[in-house]
Amino acid sequence: MLEVRTDIEVAVRDLARAADLLTPKVQTTLGLTRLLRNKGVIKPHTSALLDDLRILGNNAAHDMGIEYSAEEALRYRAVANLAISQLLQVQSIIDDED
Repeated sequence: MLEVRTDIEVAVRDLARAADLLTPKVQTTLGLTRLLRNKGVIKPHTSALLDDLRILGNNAAHDMGIEYSAEEALRYRAVANLAISQLLQVQSIIDDED
């Protein structure tokens, strides 16, 4: 799950960079997700999905009391792949406009 968490962080950061929104002031995945949503780069449902995935990823990384089953990890990966795919589609549109 930690690898997936990193994949999400990279995708969010790459989209923020493509949208010229990456600044030293906003660096966290949460902050970048909010910035992308507030600027209309991603839709609210994508932002909400990224928030949920971020929370699960943070729990997997930092809460030693939580153990995820292989099935849960696979579902997390599947949902994360959908979110990353949405981000890549938006990034592709931005790249095509340049």
